[in-house]
Amino acid sequence: MRPVQGPGICLMAACMVLTVQGCNLFEPADLGTHDDYSAEFELVWQTFDRHYAGFIFTDADWSAAHEYYSALVDTVTSQDGLAAILADMLSLLQDPSIYLQSPEGAITFPFPLEIEPNCDEGVLMGYLEQAGLHWFIPDVWGYAVFQDSIPYVVILAWTGGMYPQDLSDLLDDYPDAPALIIDERLAPGGNQLGMRQIAMRFNDRKRVGFYTVGRNGPGHGDLCDPIPYYVYGMSGYFDKPVAVIIGEADKGTSQRFAAMCGEIPSVTLIGDTTWAYADFFSSLQALPGGWSYSLPDSTVVLADSSTWLNGLGVAPDIYVEATEEDFAQGVDPVLEYAVDWAASQGR
Repeated sequence: MRPVQGPGICLMAACMVLTVQGCNLFEPADLGTHDDYSAEFELVWQTFDRHYAGFIFTDADWSAAHEYYSALVDTVTSQDGLAAILADMLSLLQDPSIYLQSPEGAITFPFPLEIEPNCDEGVLMGYLEQAGLHWFIPDVWGYAVFQDSIPYVVILAWTGGMYPQDLSDLLDDYPDAPALIIDERLAPGGNQLGMRQIAMRFNDRKRVGFYTVGRNGPGHGDLCDPIPYYVYGMSGYFDKPVAVIIGEADKGTSQRFAAMCGEIPSVTLIGDTTWAYADFFSSLQALPGGWSYSLPDSTVVLADSSTWLNGLGVAPDIYVEATEEDFAQGVDPVLEYAVDWAASQGR
């Protein structure tokens, strides 16, 4: 999918993004009976047609897709068969954030994306265990201390249960720390409730972290005005340098955290460019047969208010290469660079 910075944001009358306000601009299709596959197909097609925020990033002919795939629905005899047709149709959008979920919870991505992660979990945990790894929440986020004075926080998943005071207490325990390291390379996304509060711990004032933009009309280019997503400052913030380690596996909340941190002057992004594909806020829509599908109904614009995150991702301030050969030898060059960088901030 190519980067899109023009034709710019199609600004309409100010309104709230659908996911933010939770409003419903259009009536859904009539589902009919539980095995009315044509009605279910129409529901999915219309929902995307009227609410999907990503049409500005694709050349897919959605009307032609309707004509072609609606004819195939006549051959469907099961919910699984319908899901296969929907997956094929949704793949035309070339959006790796779209997925279908079976009644058993199995996830199907119509347009799967291959990435080259710059972190190996086994190798990383070897470093952290030597540095005294402790968990704030087991297998969610925790900390270690390098060179006896450099606090390091690893995030494996973003959840609403993250307690930002844990980070504050850690920083209070190391008043002479030259810098802080936050490593989110293994966090593929998740709940962003704690994301902003974590960033507040090293932010001095209110800043725009990024903007969200959603649909506000029937046209594929009918978009709301950008809605700012702020990161707030706090008294007693950590006023020393911060390294945030990022990589290609970072999407969703992790990608937005990187975008937000990139606006804080004390933060240096280290590693590799994030996911670089559409970063959407999505809702999960249900179908009568137990299947469900994600609906990306708003997308992200960077803090300059004109650059779409889609197609670009968040680039590091300092690029550090990491290869499979490094991991095979038990080496994490990105972590080692970040620790050396943090130590140098106190000299």
